[in-house]
Amino acid sequence: MELDPGVKINPNEFRKTLGCFASGVTIVTTRHEENIHGMTISAFMSVSLSPPLVGISVNNSANMHILLPQTRCYGVSILAGDQDALSQHFSGQSQENLDNPFAVEGETPIIRGAFAHLVCSLVDTCTGGDHTIYIGQVEYLSYRKGVEPLIYFKGSYRSLAPPSEV
Repeated sequence: MELDPGVKINPNEFRKTLGCFASGVTIVTTRHEENIHGMTISAFMSVSLSPPLVGISVNNSANMHILLPQTRCYGVSILAGDQDALSQHFSGQSQENLDNPFAVEGETPIIRGAFAHLVCSLVDTCTGGDHTIYIGQVEYLSYRKGVEPLIYFKGSYRSLAPPSEV
């Protein structure tokens, strides 16, 4: 990848502009030895329908960046609208009185009560600047009906308004 060193973008304005993109909130989990590790990630995407592939973007300075090449699998829990405290906790803002949030699918940890779950085997990586995209093949998925997802927009959590009746 050839980058243009002459491009100058203000990092704060870049962050604010990207914050205009409303996204779901996910917690990515993996098990290394006997320890479960989790990290809030908003950069989650569908990569391919056939085969079923998804991607997560992880900062190269994050502990998860070290763990995923070792564990070779991860869970993606798309959070439900009432799970903002879990999102904050796994983004480094410790929350008091949280119960053990983990369930296990196969041997992969996932977040109990999430809106949707995917369990993936790591199949490829792509480095881009200070992040790495981890591409996983989906081996398990589930979602709950009648539950709203947690949304992140312009620096705060939101919920989806019910569709208006026409």
